[in-house]
Amino acid sequence: MSYVICAFVAGVGDLMMHILNTPTWMVSLVIGYMVVTEVLSVIENLSDAGVDVLDKLIGKLKGRL
Repeated sequence: MSYVICAFVAGVGDLMMHILNTPTWMVSLVIGYMVVTEVLSVIENLSDAGVDVLDKLIGKLKGRL
């Protein structure tokens, strides 16, 4: 439910920015951040389950956040 609220608020922000004739970027940023954090969560869960190959990928993703 919190993801829906975040996306909705970002959409309202983009709508306000569109009305002010400025570039809209909030939805892209918020959705992109949520996707990256969910991918990181899945990779960490796989790593905890014993998949050792993903350790380097976790380090790279955490370094970019």
